Amino acid sequence: MLSRHVVCFVICLCGTLSWAAEPTQNAPAETEALKSIFNGKDLSGWDGDPRLWSVRDGVIHGETTAEQSATGNTFLIWKG
Repeated sequence: MLSRHVVCFVICLCGTLSWAAEPTQNAPAETEALKSIFNGKDLSGWDGDPRLWSVRDGVIHGETTAEQSATGNTFLIWKG
């Protein structure tokens, strides 16, 4: 009896997962009209708490630690 319920659950779960999966979409092609707002080197043009925001390996990185904590929400805002 229990094994029948398990099989039924697995069948329902697989059907739900296949129904919920969306087809893969490609990103639109970039045009010359697009402007990059991050140079991959530093936070020029950005405003945020420098204790918490940095660039590591070409990626914007936000981190709080016990020593460098945020007292609430903190944001990095493009001002350029």
